[in-house]
Amino acid sequence: MQAENFLGTLGKSPWGQSPAVQQFVTSTRGALPSVWKQAANFTVWLGFTGADAVQSVHTTFGVGPDVKIPGMDQVKIP
Repeated sequence: MQAENFLGTLGKSPWGQSPAVQQFVTSTRGALPSVWKQAANFTVWLGFTGADAVQSVHTTFGVGPDVKIPGMDQVKIP
């Protein structure tokens, strides 16, 4: 969202008349993921964040379910 706002503002600014800036705005917009891909990425991130929070509460306080996150048992904090 912030990237889209920045590109829109930059494109409408006086610098937006420059061909180099127009090319930057166009190529950057083309490189951004679609709304559906952003939503999918957010959903996956939210799910893993929630599972991590539940696991942290279980590990710290011994309450809640023991959620197994793949690879989490290999993480070692010195």
